[in-house]
Amino acid sequence: MAALAYVVNECADDLDKHCRSVEAGEGRLLECIEKNDKNVSPRCKDALKEVGLKE
Repeated sequence: MAALAYVVNECADDLDKHCRSVEAGEGRLLECIEKNDKNVSPRCKDALKEVGLKE
């Protein structure tokens, strides 16, 4: 749970900017972040990598 909270904290601005209309759950937010990869902050990308959600 701590890893998820860390990612949400690090990706908060990106989630707000790119995925505001996406309902949480079933991997939808992660999918949204991946679809917007070119516009996602390095901070968010690093957090996803650190917790193993992204290569």
